[in-house]
Amino acid sequence: MISTVYLCVAGARARFSFERRILENSCESSMEISSRLVKLAVPVTVSSVLVSLSRIVDMYMLMNRLGSDVDKISVYGSYSTMALPVYNLPSSLVAGIALALVPSITNAVKAGQKEREEKLAVSGIKLCAVIALPASFGMCLYSREILQILFADEDIAVSLASPLLSVLGASVLSSCLTQVTSSVLQANGKIMCPIKAMLSGLLVKLASSYFLIGIPSLGAMGAPISTLLCNLTAVSLNFYYLSKYTSFNVRLSSVLVKPACVASLSALISVAAYFIAAKAEDNVSISFAAAAIACGVSYLVLTVKFYVLDAEEYQMLPLGNRILTKIIIKEEKNEQRRKNHRAFEKRKISL
Repeated sequence: MISTVYLCVAGARARFSFERRILENSCESSMEISSRLVKLAVPVTVSSVLVSLSRIVDMYMLMNRLGSDVDKISVYGSYSTMALPVYNLPSSLVAGIALALVPSITNAVKAGQKEREEKLAVSGIKLCAVIALPASFGMCLYSREILQILFADEDIAVSLASPLLSVLGASVLSSCLTQVTSSVLQANGKIMCPIKAMLSGLLVKLASSYFLIGIPSLGAMGAPISTLLCNLTAVSLNFYYLSKYTSFNVRLSSVLVKPACVASLSALISVAAYFIAAKAEDNVSISFAAAAIACGVSYLVLTVKFYVLDAEEYQMLPLGNRILTKIIIKEEKNEQRRKNHRAFEKRKISL
């Protein structure tokens, strides 16, 4: 409420001066500016509608395709209120990166800086992977522990939702990459391409969930599997459109291999920490906390050690400047030590 009031007051103060600056610095009329805004706003709105439609598809299929011997309301309730909110958390973090890419890439496109445009797109994809991959491994490995901590008194619901969250974890990377690639396409003026990709993914989800949820041996597991297929379809089409309409010409494997290796090593370290903590203390919260701390620390150290990100990419992260400053100071100290060691060796040889 307070935020809304503040924005209204600030908007009222800035309105007239903003309109005057726009009219002074632009050759376009108000009608032309409004037309361009509508052309940009409609596709974004349609994208939001398609995301909502995917949830409606889940609800309809789970309520109508599950067997009669299954408590459909409990399954859908566990899936929608426990598994999906956790699954959507990494996407909300990546949304900030995707949003920041649009004006930067748009400026590079207008200036004809193809190398800069490609560098920004690659940086966005790499940052997306750095956030999404550890989250994906965490959901796949610790779905039950995460939900037990968040919903301590809901044992039955947790038992229903945890397998679904484990499968949803495999969709995290493709979901986040869809956001980033959609932003790159929008920045290049291809605003309809992400909509086509999402619509194709939704159709795949509709068909796959219908068949998979109807299989008795799969049941509700068909919903997260169809989500994975939907995201893979959308992100594959986005990359196709990128290669067709933009200067993006980078092999995806070369961008993702370092983040994937670092995330895998951190996941293995976290599993070891979990089992060590579980043997010392039979408490899920303590074991998971040990695993999370081990994973976080090892992931940060390995990311810095193997130069997963460059200086510009660190600056795109929250607190990235502080991390970058510490890295530079550490590198300068190491370089000074190496120089001192070489000087010492030279004096030793001369003697």
